[in-house]
Amino acid sequence: MLIGVPMILFGLIFLYTGYVRYDAEQYLDELEGEQTTQSENRGQAENADADHEVEQKRSDRSPRADPADETEQRDR
Repeated sequence: MLIGVPMILFGLIFLYTGYVRYDAEQYLDELEGEQTTQSENRGQAENADADHEVEQKRSDRSPRADPADETEQRDR
């Protein structure tokens, strides 16, 4: 009894600490996975924003007048 009870108590303590350690590792892996996914999504969003800005700048440019059209208008 002097040996059995402390062994059972230590066994339960080791079992509990092992579970806590395992659970913590799983939780950290999950957080790292989410962080990686968010950083990838953020990078894709930044690239999409940059592409949108380039397209918007292109569409904001007014079309240049054709020199042939100007000569036709002068001839009239």
